[in-house]
Amino acid sequence: MAKPFTDYLVKLHKDDAELARFKKDPDACVASAGLTKAQGDALKSKDQAHIQAALNVEHGSTVQFGHIELTLKALIDRLK
Repeated sequence: MAKPFTDYLVKLHKDDAELARFKKDPDACVASAGLTKAQGDALKSKDQAHIQAALNVEHGSTVQFGHIELTLKALIDRLK
């Protein structure tokens, strides 16, 4: 099953060009990634708890990211 929010978070973490595009025009990036309004709002908030909640909704449970070498704190630091 597709996980667009998770996939986009990973992309932002790994792709400097996408991160720069997001910083310049987050609304366009959220739309192009196919995220829901709630997911986009969570990401644009840059709030770890808000982003984690959106991930939990997408996955239907609490999500841990150790297996893909991504931490929300590291991503949020990159978004700032």
